[in-house]
Amino acid sequence: MILLAMLGCFGNSEEDLTPQINGTITTAEASGDVAIYKAFGFHVDNKALFYMTSTPDADCPSVAEYLTEKQVDPAGIWEGGTCNISAVVWEYDADGATFTMEGGEANFDITWSVKCALGEGSFEWTKRDEDSEDTDYFWVGDDAYEWLGSGDEFEATFSGAGTADDPYVIDITDMTAFDGNYPTIIEGIPADGTVSGSIEAQTCSQLLGAGIFPS
Repeated sequence: MILLAMLGCFGNSEEDLTPQINGTITTAEASGDVAIYKAFGFHVDNKALFYMTSTPDADCPSVAEYLTEKQVDPAGIWEGGTCNISAVVWEYDADGATFTMEGGEANFDITWSVKCALGEGSFEWTKRDEDSEDTDYFWVGDDAYEWLGSGDEFEATFSGAGTADDPYVIDITDMTAFDGNYPTIIEGIPADGTVSGSIEAQTCSQLLGAGIFPS
């Protein structure tokens, strides 16, 4: 039987203006803050999707639109100079499960996506570069670096049924190494940093359209 979390968004009734997950991510060229004010989640059976955002005004519809549609301006959910984090948990347990990875060992039970708008810039509708036909909203500027990657060393726990009585909770004990690249450069661009914290994620049923769930 497919178990759906209750429709709608459950979570704190008032916006918490203090980031609950914090840290920095730094490449050789630039650095960005991790300051997670809000998180959103949804699960079906044993698959779960969580999105952690650097803007306190982000809401469920805007996050779902960004994750499920193409060519969406991310400015409302992704603050310049910061990093947003998402995670797909492929074997989700509402009672709680801890995922770890260190020393380059693979962990296929969770997939991280870390997106950083490093340096000074702005999100603009433009081509990726002069030789590309890829047009979208990109983080651009003379000192701007858009870095895409994943956690390479981490310990994190995810729990909760996504209901008012049992909300989703994300607890990142630590995330200390990152692997990724700049989209215009094929070779890997590693990043250093330390990210940690705990946050209650609002239930966002609109994430059902994100593509990881059974149709």
